[in-house]
This record gives sequence, structure tokens and C-alpha cells, in this order.
Amino acid sequence: MKRVRESNKLALLCGLLSWLLVVFGFGCVQKTVHQPPTAQANKPVVKKATTTKVSKANKKTKKVAKATTKAKKVVVAQKTTGHKNLYAVTPKPLTLTDCIRCHKAEFEDLKYHGAKHQTVSCTACHTKFHCYNPLKHNYKQIMPKCSQCHHNPHGTNPAVKDCSACHQNPHEPLISLPKPAKMANQCKICHANIAAAMKKHPSAHAQLQCSDCHSKYHGRIPNCSECHQNHSPLVKMGTKECLVCHPVHTPLMISYPCNKNMNAVCAGCHSKEYNQLKRHHTKHSDLACAQCHPHHAMYLKCRQCHGFPHGKALAKKFPNCQTCHGSPHNLNAVSAP
Repeated sequence: MKRVRESNKLALLCGLLSWLLVVFGFGCVQKTVHQPPTAQANKPVVKKATTTKVSKANKKTKKVAKATTKAKKVVVAQKTTGHKNLYAVTPKPLTLTDCIRCHKAEFEDLKYHGAKHQTVSCTACHTKFHCYNPLKHNYKQIMPKCSQCHHNPHGTNPAVKDCSACHQNPHEPLISLPKPAKMANQCKICHANIAAAMKKHPSAHAQLQCSDCHSKYHGRIPNCSECHQNHSPLVKMGTKECLVCHPVHTPLMISYPCNKNMNAVCAGCHSKEYNQLKRHHTKHSDLACAQCHPHHAMYLKCRQCHGFPHGKALAKKFPNCQTCHGSPHNLNAVSAP
């Protein structure tokens, strides 16, 4: 009887275990069948623009992380060495003000005498700086070349190819020229038009050296009174009035305006004729000198203005009007033939 009871208990236990296995298996099947879509399946399609933004954000994050890492290294280094690292900075490009702090002399040159170089920043010319090595003697290699901006401004003649021979200081290029007497070979090359004019129209000026007049410094304009005395009451020496008649480099190519008020200027050299016109008033006295003398030392023939007032027959017998009328500056002195 006891064995039967134990057998029944065992059968009951086995049945209970079987029922639990069935229930558990059924639950697993239900979970597999009704499982919701995965996160990957529900994930929306990311647009390309979004991907790019994310990529840029990632790069920015990496840069920040990198900078943070460097900063941490600096802090660690400071803790290790026991002092503050003055070089733990990111330098900015040099500005004009930065250059001035050390190169004050060059700054002063450019400020007051820099000419067109005043429009150029330091780093536009000096692309290499603070790299001179006395052991290498590399000064020539690191200095900027004039040809970076200037391409044979005075021609290709070897005498004017070496810029520094004349423009000795690039920071004040127009006033750093040597004494004119030392630039005789360059004068005629740079000022070729003037040299040609002086050769074509010789005068006492053509017998002088350029530096005889343009002395002391390049570009100096001399005062006419340094060599010449005034010869007209209407002209003040040392003014532009001198140049009204006499071009500086071709002084004998005299030109003047056709203006009666300028007659007194002519009188500076031609006082006899001027006084005759004033003393013996005729229609000629009311004319400007330049009306009869359009070019210096040029004489118009009487017929160019008067034609044949006495007929062609008499003009043929007396071709020279002055035979009867005397000087055109003193017409009252008429004499019979």
C-alpha cells in the first residue's frame, strides 16, 4: 500500500513538470511570433545633409578634445617642471603694429618718406623674417627682392638694374639716393628724354654736368638766380616766370605768349627796340612783340601784314620797305629814297 502511494506522488510530480514545460514552451513561441520590429528596422533614413552636419560636429568635437588634451599636457608639464610655460599659446599672424615695436627706425622712415611703400604692409615684402643666421650669412637670401613688385622700371641697361645702387634704403626710396655727382652714369638713362633734348638743342646748359645744377640731393630744383641775373622788370628771379620764356634744359628755344603785357619781358634783352616803340607811338606800339616775332629771333616780312599799300610797281622798285620807313620800331623816321 505504501509503494502505491509513493508511485502516485511520483506520477503527480512528473505531470506537474510536464505541464510547466508546455506552458513555458508556448510562451517562447508567442514571444517569437509577436516580437516588435527591431530598432534597426524602425530607424529612419538619415539624410546626407544630416550626415554631413554630424560629421562636422564630430570633427569639431575631436578638435576640442585635442585642444583639451594639449591643455591637460601643459598643466601636467607645469606641475612636473614646477613653472608656468610662457609658450603655451597659439600665436597670431604678425600685424603692422607688432613689427613697429622692434623696428622703430624703419617705421619712422616709412611714415615720413616711404612714398608709395607707405601703402604696403611689412609682411607683403618680408615673407621671411627673424631667420637670419650669422653663421650662414643668409641675409641676401631672406631679404625681399625689388623684382617682386618692380619690373625694370628704368629699363634693362645694366647701369640701372641694381636697384640698391641708387635706392639705398627701400623704406625711404626717393630720398635715400646718393649724391648726384655719384650718379652721372644713371642720369641720362633714367632721364633719356631730357638728355636727347639737350643734345638736339645745345646751349650753355648742355656743357654742364647734371649735378652742377641738381646738386646736394636727387630731385633738387635749382633757383635760376644761382647762376643768372634778372633781365626783366616784370620777372622775379626764382619763380616760374623765368620758365615762361626759357625752358630749363633748352633755354635758347625761347617761347612766349602773344600778350602785349609781356612786352616788358622782351624789353629785358631788347630795351632799345622797346624804348623806340614807346617813344615814337605808332600802330606797331599797340601790338604784342609776339605778333611780329611769333618765334624768338624770327622776323615777319612787312607784306605778311601790310600787303602792297603802294602798289606792286613801287614794291618792285623798292623791295625793302625799311628803305623809306626805317626800323619797324621807329616808323616816324621816314627818309626819302
